[in-house]
Amino acid sequence: MRLLKTARRAACSFFLAISVLLGAMMVVNCGWYVRWDAGTSVWSLSTGAMHFGRQPARYSMPGLRVGGSAAAFHWLPGYKDLAASYGPGTSAIWIPYWMPMIAAIVIAGLIRRAEQSTLRREARASCVKCGYLRAGFADEAVCPECGAAPIAKRCSAFKGRAREGPPLS
Repeated sequence: MRLLKTARRAACSFFLAISVLLGAMMVVNCGWYVRWDAGTSVWSLSTGAMHFGRQPARYSMPGLRVGGSAAAFHWLPGYKDLAASYGPGTSAIWIPYWMPMIAAIVIAGLIRRAEQSTLRREARASCVKCGYLRAGFADEAVCPECGAAPIAKRCSAFKGRAREGPPLS
């Protein structure tokens, strides 16, 4: 149980850190770009989005480039076929930073909600799996509702009695 709590906290912190990093990149990338050419593949961070593309080898300049950007800011994801300009097999897609940032915030919130639910059940002397109030049962008794093993340690203030409150959902 302790390992699960530690893993949940670490995952929540990780996703929050990712969202902060993406938010900072979105703000900073308004005026500059970072581009990595690797043969026919191109990855870049610029204009508020992550860009991934393919290009013919003749246009490739392998390596890392950094510079100023005056291109329009990308608010929506997109795809562009660049075959007319650069030849067949040339394309680009972009994903705005705000999309994975929102996803990371939602995931962190769901992890936090699951952790809070478990903590509430422990505090109410409830089964951590199904929420059944275990008031009056011995600490080592399995849950009569779902058969889950008892928690290793329960808060001594709530031993043997249930705290009043709304039912858990």
